[in-house]
Amino acid sequence: MEATNEIRRVFDDLKRNNDLITADKIKQKYTGEGEIHRMLLEVFNEHNAKLEILLDKDFVKATLTKYRTVRRKTAEYIAWRYKKRPPIWNPSITLLLPISKPHLRQ
Repeated sequence: MEATNEIRRVFDDLKRNNDLITADKIKQKYTGEGEIHRMLLEVFNEHNAKLEILLDKDFVKATLTKYRTVRRKTAEYIAWRYKKRPPIWNPSITLLLPISKPHLRQ
């Protein structure tokens, strides 16, 4: 029953957006085919790069520093939790690895 509701929701979304409705389109949206999946650190890198462009216009340097710190700590946690280095999508951003237990750091 839940699958039927989900398929109906996909159909309604296509109809609401005035998209061409085909069985293939409904199947693709229902199964998630063709969606772009991004890694968390990739999203951080993209966000921080955009923020860096807006530096001194809409944001101060302290804001960028805080976002970089959050990204670094997230990468450290991923490395600790999954016992491996996370994929680095932007080589200009360096990681401080390994750190034994970043979740316990003050």
